[in-house]
Amino acid sequence: MDFHSLKNGYHILIAFLFFCIFSQSYASEGNLNTGSVIEVSGSRFLEETTFTSNSTLNESGSPYYVCGNLIIDEGVVLTIEAGTVLEMCHETSIIVNGTLRAEGTQMNPVVFKGLHANPIGGTWDCITFSASSRNNYLNYTFVESGGRNLFGNIHLDGGSLR
Repeated sequence: MDFHSLKNGYHILIAFLFFCIFSQSYASEGNLNTGSVIEVSGSRFLEETTFTSNSTLNESGSPYYVCGNLIIDEGVVLTIEAGTVLEMCHETSIIVNGTLRAEGTQMNPVVFKGLHANPIGGTWDCITFSASSRNNYLNYTFVESGGRNLFGNIHLDGGSLR
């Protein structure tokens, strides 16, 4: 790793820490109905976000650094395209009351992981599928380093997953 890459990595880390500690309401991206997103050096940081209409996260916006819970409202579909990476901050969750469709491929999986990967897990909470969630699937998807809340990486709370 050369000095320039290391320096750029520190800028992203400093911006991320600043965002997580002092986050305010920034201009929302079109598909994020509440909550906000900020872009620093090509990386996107999501604070507490509720998806209230069908939305898509894609590889071109990846990695997404998630600093607050992501909630998918009932009747809403969140599609995560192949190659998209979501890096979850400590104590964050994804709560699916609607539909989550992770559309990874064998060569380009979708990845959910803790910001600071811990090989024994527990870095972030989990993906919870509530009783109102329907038609969920995780194709070629890795869910890593979750389970801080003792539910493991995925928690079916009356919901279904295929």
